[in-house]
Amino acid sequence: MVCVSPCAKEHYISRRGHDVEFEMIPNGVDTKVFYPAKNKTPRRRLLGGFCGRLEDGDGKGVTSLVSIASKLPIDLELVGYDFGNYKLKTKETHNIRVMQHKCILLIPI
Repeated sequence: MVCVSPCAKEHYISRRGHDVEFEMIPNGVDTKVFYPAKNKTPRRRLLGGFCGRLEDGDGKGVTSLVSIASKLPIDLELVGYDFGNYKLKTKETHNIRVMQHKCILLIPI
């Protein structure tokens, strides 16, 4: 298991304990901006997610992630600019949701 932030590591440990070996590899996530929600409703299925450019190729691993997640009893959310047409590719997959990244542009006046 690879955790990309201290919050992800703590969340995994709180839910699953130390049942697998894992390593934390920080990727620049600002934990002051991105943190677990305080008032969460309990989920019955594991939720996975990916945020970044949704593109084919080896760079991001989105193709592999979609292939693996489509065979598992988990929900997966892909968020980003859909350069690989994943919204259409996953249309028939009931557990994968593709959402476009929303960006707010502030223009000084």
